[in-house]
Amino acid sequence: MATPFIFRGAIARIIPDLSALSSSYKGQAGKIGIVGGSKKYTGAPYFAAITALKLGADLSTVFCSDDAAIPIKSYSPDLMVDPILVPSQKLNPTINNNEVMQDVVGEMEEHIPRLTALVIVPGLGRDGFVFDCVVKIIDSAKRRNLPIVLDGVSSVIPFCFLSIVIYPFIHIFVGVIRCVGLCGIIIIII
Repeated sequence: MATPFIFRGAIARIIPDLSALSSSYKGQAGKIGIVGGSKKYTGAPYFAAITALKLGADLSTVFCSDDAAIPIKSYSPDLMVDPILVPSQKLNPTINNNEVMQDVVGEMEEHIPRLTALVIVPGLGRDGFVFDCVVKIIDSAKRRNLPIVLDGVSSVIPFCFLSIVIYPFIHIFVGVIRCVGLCGIIIIII
């Protein structure tokens, strides 16, 4: 059955011109890296990643702990999930923690050159080793002038405050109550 003429105009307005897309490639509209997700907290990384896709980014990858990878991946097949973060309870006591941290950061540094932006979200848990890894990941992203968003991760900020305060490509989104607590921490640091 032929489409009525009335609907053809409406359909043409909502479908993009595909001839302009012939020279485009996957990832051209943005590749977002989301760092977050632990055994107990999987929602924030999922929502940050899926929101990036819904707002137009082509690729969205969640970098999380292996405990969070399957739940986050099961929320949506559109997301890429890479379980690179290692919580301290999974560290092998016979292996030097610095070596593990270098492996985590090294693996993340392989991805950073391909990213358009890096988002650090809640859901990291309260693991000091993971925080230390995230601080090194932030430093690595800064060296490449990668835009960074710290979304509600006030627990990470004290670990890297002096590092991020002078970085021009960082955006911090923290709730009012957390900001009041954070300001007290910042005053103590300064």
